[in-house]
Amino acid sequence: MFEIEVKVEQESDLYNHFDSRELMPSDDLIAYISNRLEERPLGEKIALSFTGAEIDKEKFKRAMDDFRKIQTRKLVKERQRALANSIRLLITGIIFVIAGITLAGVMNEVVAAVVSTIGSFSIWEAANKWLQVLPALRMKSHVYEVLSDYTLH
Repeated sequence: MFEIEVKVEQESDLYNHFDSRELMPSDDLIAYISNRLEERPLGEKIALSFTGAEIDKEKFKRAMDDFRKIQTRKLVKERQRALANSIRLLITGIIFVIAGITLAGVMNEVVAAVVSTIGSFSIWEAANKWLQVLPALRMKSHVYEVLSDYTLH
């Protein structure tokens, strides 16, 4: 069991200070937990323990679960948007490359080269999204998956 110990001076420190209902965890707490999760061995369960002030564990668990659900939904939408954009870029790039090849025999070679280059850049941007953006979003969603199964001490 991988234990993450959080020092709490008062219970309100756990929640976002803009949220008067205390329904969302604080950004600092989420950043701290995310950083500590990088040290966690794969497959090991998480235990959150709090030292210092007494906290309402049920309230905190509800806040974390709500936060996780909201963030997971946001990431799903962001991944869908990134995938749709990369597909659009790929199709646009292919069209421009084909147009550049077709124009090479009809128009000035410089114009054809510029059109083909624009197509190549579009294809490169699509590949960049597939190789960098989408995996980064998958890693973020993995953090929230891990946060779905933890114990409080």
